[in-house]
Amino acid sequence: MENDKAVMETYGFNWNKMAESDCVAELMEMHEEIVKDEEYGKK
Repeated sequence: MENDKAVMETYGFNWNKMAESDCVAELMEMHEEIVKDEEYGKK
């Protein structure tokens, strides 16, 4: 639980109001944007 809170705080998420599944969804969206940007830069 402490690790979850640390990750959420690092990314600016409110761990008091955000479910773990919402956190994972947000992190996946962030990851997709990074991957998309990296792939775009390679072309």
